[in-house]
Amino acid sequence: MGGCPPAAAVPPPQIDVAALPPDGAPGPDQPMRQGVYCTRVGTLPGTDYRVQPHFLDMLDLGEAWRFGRGAGVKVAVIDTGVSPHPRLPNLVGGGDYVVAGGDGLSDCDAHGTIVASLIAAAPADGATPLPPARAPRRPDTVPTSEAPPPPPPPQTVTVVV
Repeated sequence: MGGCPPAAAVPPPQIDVAALPPDGAPGPDQPMRQGVYCTRVGTLPGTDYRVQPHFLDMLDLGEAWRFGRGAGVKVAVIDTGVSPHPRLPNLVGGGDYVVAGGDGLSDCDAHGTIVASLIAAAPADGATPLPPARAPRRPDTVPTSEAPPPPPPPQTVTVVV
């Protein structure tokens, strides 16, 4: 190590905050259109929700929860949006980079809703029934000769745990 040059640090650049442009409202930077109908979600018959999935074993949630459960912490979910649900009572709309003027409180493929549920879903006490599943109203694809648009950017929703 004796032949190595001495370590040095570069000071961070100075940024003139007044020179930055103001933030715009979240929204798509080009017109968007839906290329397929929304995904249908459901569960397999006979699913036992009392059994913890094996992938959660490594998290040792019981031990982690001794230190806290995140009550009052705001978490931003930057994903496909989050659909309102009784087990997600504290959703706060954020932005939508797909639907102009949207607030991110819709989720066509359920991914963002699943992520938000893993982060902050209220436990099921058995007293509050969940809404019945809706029957599909449309076919899975939209008949069209046009190529689908490129994948849209994510939506932003804040979940208060």
